[in-house]
Amino acid sequence: MAALPVVRHCARLHPGLPILLTTTTLSAFEVIKDLLPDVVIYQFAPLDCPDAIESFIGYWKPSLILLMESELWPNLIMSAAEKGSFIVLTFENTFGSEPTSGTILKVREKELNTIKDLQRQFNDRPIWMAASIHRGEEEVLLRVHDELIKAYASLLLILVPRHPQDIKNVSLALKKQKVNFVLRSTMELVSINTRVYVVDTLVCISV
Repeated sequence: MAALPVVRHCARLHPGLPILLTTTTLSAFEVIKDLLPDVVIYQFAPLDCPDAIESFIGYWKPSLILLMESELWPNLIMSAAEKGSFIVLTFENTFGSEPTSGTILKVREKELNTIKDLQRQFNDRPIWMAASIHRGEEEVLLRVHDELIKAYASLLLILVPRHPQDIKNVSLALKKQKVNFVLRSTMELVSINTRVYVVDTLVCISV
């Protein structure tokens, strides 16, 4: 629902401009399908893996990509940027019924370089991610991670708590289990001994 004001605003400003809207679930589409302007094309978003993203971007050739704050897909961002698409990040709570120019936040070269730097630090290790987790779920995930490491010794878990206030509990759980982890906010390098990478900061981009 947060995307609707942005979509309507773009459709009103540029009536003849094709607008592609993607969601990751059918249920999301069912909620908004009758509220979309006629010019909007709907598609399921591709999985964020290189082949799928390359095919998707290559087919649609978007001039501009608007990402809602909860939809940050690294391969999509890098592929689109490399192909010359403009990428902007919008925050739901920065506008009411209509966006303004001040609420369009550009994903700059610095952010792209940060992603690439992380890729180098991860050093082709097998990775799995648990995103938008709720309080207490980290303990279950750590037990699962312990089992997975038996099969994939260098496996790295990326934990992304849903609420910033839960970061302290996640850190305490990791320390309690003597897990070698890195917090994104510390900018500490991820080493081969790092078992968990915790994303404990919001994306910071100046307006």
